[in-house]
Amino acid sequence: MPNKEYISYRIAEPDTAKQEILVAWLQEFDFDGFEQTDTFLIANGSKETLDDENVEVFLKENSAVYSKSIVEEENWNKMWESDFPPIVIDKFCAVRAGFHPPIEAVQYEIIIDPKMSFGTGHHATTWMMMKAMEAFDFRGKSVLDFGSGTGLLAILAEKMGAETIAAIDYDDWCIENGKENLAANNCIKTQLIKADNLEDAPQSDIILANINLNIILANFNSFKAGLNRNGFLLISGILKQDENTILTQANFIGLKMVDKLEKHGWLCICFHHAA
Repeated sequence: MPNKEYISYRIAEPDTAKQEILVAWLQEFDFDGFEQTDTFLIANGSKETLDDENVEVFLKENSAVYSKSIVEEENWNKMWESDFPPIVIDKFCAVRAGFHPPIEAVQYEIIIDPKMSFGTGHHATTWMMMKAMEAFDFRGKSVLDFGSGTGLLAILAEKMGAETIAAIDYDDWCIENGKENLAANNCIKTQLIKADNLEDAPQSDIILANINLNIILANFNSFKAGLNRNGFLLISGILKQDENTILTQANFIGLKMVDKLEKHGWLCICFHHAA
């Protein structure tokens, strides 16, 4: 059976803020993951599902300077291993790959082999989600991670004492990668569920959703319905310019903002369901 092929775009852009905006736009074309360097944004997507033709139209319309290549699945690790430094968030937690030495001066250490999945902690949205989770008491709580990717947030929730965790993603690769990462972190309370909605998801005390604006808006009512009384919804993947859109919708359905973080033009917002 031939190896699965991925299309990799290398877009010249040294400005971090502009890279972040590009990520927000390019998410709409079904890319599987992004890497940010000092000079380039690298966007990777499955050859089978990526809207490649419209990606090129978009990049040309925005005068982007880019190159495109085909990457086989088996070569993916060689690409990210060379540029995957550990992430350390104060003394709270650290994210490293299996080939890195242990990081001992943190409360929680997570081992992640991201492959093609999104979520290593390097992107501002994932970093903020982890930082925001520090303020929660997960002990004995039921948690849902919607759009779980590598499983990073679900793993952190379990390490912080959550009693049950449902990690939901629609992508087969994310489900398989999630299984590997759960095993690497000795997580036994997290259930992986392949789905693109919350219809069959369990009721939860805390919902985590690091996705994008359109998916958040499409699922806002389901988020509230899926929260237990006095539950919390923690979301990211929202640009600062879309804050009013999110807050208006949250107010309409009865979710109250209780905290927010901002990093590189992205927001992470915590809502409370008090009713």
